[in-house]
Amino acid sequence: MWEDVLLCQFHDVLPGSSIDMVYEDSAVMYADAMAKGQKIYDAALKTLGFGGEKKSVLNTLTLGQKSSESMISQVASDGLGVTKVTDLQYTPATVEEKEDGAYILRNENLQVIIKGGAIVSLIDRSFDKELVPEGAQSNRLVLFDDQPLYWDAWDVEVHHLETFDYLEPGQVTILDKGPLRASLKVEQKISPDSWVTSTISLDAILQGPSYTGGFNDAVEDRKFLKVEFPWNLHNSTADYKTQFGIVRRPTHFNMTWDSAKFKVICHKFANLNKFRYSVAILNDSKYRFATHSNTQRLSLLRSSKAPDAHADMGRQVFKYAILPHRGTLNQSAVVRAGFNFNSLLHLIDGFVELPKFSVAGAPNVVLETIKKSEDRSDSVLRTYEAYGGAAVANLQTGSRIIQASKVNLLEEHSKALEVKISKLEVQSR
Repeated sequence: MWEDVLLCQFHDVLPGSSIDMVYEDSAVMYADAMAKGQKIYDAALKTLGFGGEKKSVLNTLTLGQKSSESMISQVASDGLGVTKVTDLQYTPATVEEKEDGAYILRNENLQVIIKGGAIVSLIDRSFDKELVPEGAQSNRLVLFDDQPLYWDAWDVEVHHLETFDYLEPGQVTILDKGPLRASLKVEQKISPDSWVTSTISLDAILQGPSYTGGFNDAVEDRKFLKVEFPWNLHNSTADYKTQFGIVRRPTHFNMTWDSAKFKVICHKFANLNKFRYSVAILNDSKYRFATHSNTQRLSLLRSSKAPDAHADMGRQVFKYAILPHRGTLNQSAVVRAGFNFNSLLHLIDGFVELPKFSVAGAPNVVLETIKKSEDRSDSVLRTYEAYGGAAVANLQTGSRIIQASKVNLLEEHSKALEVKISKLEVQSR
């Protein structure tokens, strides 16, 4: 199963530069992998003894999570394992429609004003800070002309930033009125044959608004759809999540090598900060990002015509979220939020007490992977320090550890570690 998944994440399959027959095959392989994974998941829950009327949540991360589920209850989990569903204290999320066609979403921390699908005001209520510049609109969909000089699916030229059109304001209706979640539905036309349907949500227990977008029946020709976010924040650099780390890149075109970074790679989030305040854009499936001056821009869809004439056509579903936060990236929980946004809690029937894996003593250390060793004799726990600093953390497993040692990527033992019953100390320098 994992071989098929990795094959579908190989160049050119993942970046969208394969011929259309490759994507016909990969769709079948992904569907088969998902079906096998679901079967293994269901069998594992049954073997562990789950079932019954009581509800619990399964957290597949070692990071604490909170979630709002309008149909059931609020749920929370403090680490990898199973937690009972309990009621949490919260201030309700609300939505209000104004006479001028604006909608106001509020929770304990934020007030968001939506007009036609765009954010015209975003106020951190606890900090009394307006994040959207006067006269500007954030979360605005923009369609660029995308005409590379040579290779459609491979190249994006900097001159494409010069020709674009903003999508017209959409039709907005209320979906959820709270108390756990306030949400709006926005329908916007791209062309006579294409449109975007978005759900804008503000949860009672989560910090920022989130968006689920559907790109329906697209029949576009060499167009590039993005969403942009101008903020009352300025910095010469922005931070981008990558595998096991963060890359800092310029937000200006002062030098030729700066202008070459008009679009960069990004996993899970991009963060723009100034002294004492920042905004991060979280995403679950989009890997192109740009920050120019005070504007963040997430790439959503391209309609290149070679080598696949049907690239990004048809129905597409994706999600992203805005996370305003105090302090700089290194002072925040943005890394945690990025993981949580990509790995949601699972609501399951029944409750069984299982060992929990978590990290204590160092918020900058992430337990990223738990797997069987290649020889199937032991378990491998892979940790990394997220911000490029030093840390001493305790790995808590909830079960007795007999022995442990550091290993390299080939799983060759290099150093024995001190074990304290169910705790294990790790250091990052």
